[in-house]
Amino acid sequence: MEDKIYLELAELIRTKRRIKNLTQDYMAAKLGITQTGYCKIESGKSKCSGHRLFQIFELLEFNPPDFLKSDRNY
Repeated sequence: MEDKIYLELAELIRTKRRIKNLTQDYMAAKLGITQTGYCKIESGKSKCSGHRLFQIFELLEFNPPDFLKSDRNY
């Protein structure tokens, strides 16, 4: 179940970034990490801390409770 949540979160982050026409390089630079590291977050291969997740949500202007409210069947 936990892995499914991380994969869904990664998909959401990728989708929101693309909608805003931001690159992985831009996101990585703003977060102070490598593009490879950011790519791993977006692909669900790397789990990020809550702090990092909120940084990403802030950059994407996304309200975290919106993710929590979504309908998921676990």
